[in-house]
Amino acid sequence: MVVRESLRPVLQQCYRFGGHVTGLRDDQGRLVDGVRLLWALAGIESDYGRLAEFARHEPAYMPRGRYYTQSIEQRQAWARWGITAACSFGAWQVMAATAREMGYDGPPHGLIDHETCCRVATALITRRFVIAHGVTTLRDVFDAYNSGNARDGVVPSAYITKGLAAYGLELPTL
Repeated sequence: MVVRESLRPVLQQCYRFGGHVTGLRDDQGRLVDGVRLLWALAGIESDYGRLAEFARHEPAYMPRGRYYTQSIEQRQAWARWGITAACSFGAWQVMAATAREMGYDGPPHGLIDHETCCRVATALITRRFVIAHGVTTLRDVFDAYNSGNARDGVVPSAYITKGLAAYGLELPTL
């Protein structure tokens, strides 16, 4: 199956960065394909990039939200960027605060760029989930991607199920 022209830019970034995602296993113990994982996440988060230009507001990062009240960095970001500091952006719907933690220093709406967003999503998976938190399974990556940490006691079962289903779909070619 060849990818539709409108989805090609997202898939190109999956191929570009997918090789950086290593060391994960699926439920059957097989190595996870990083390209397929990034494509699955883009599918769940933004319908493979079709909704990439829409920001998703995250109440926990807004005033009176738990991350806003706990984080001086989030309050400073809110003062600088306003409501966009409490949104996720791009094909991988990365939070602006998370992107900053992964080294991104541009404006929140800059995450709409597929290359930028995929680079940050890849760093999130490899640096935070795999290296820092010790995630080793595909299931735990989907858990952490949705809830922030696979070990936080929050298990987003529906999201994990969608992620595993999307990962199992045929990967289109360019």
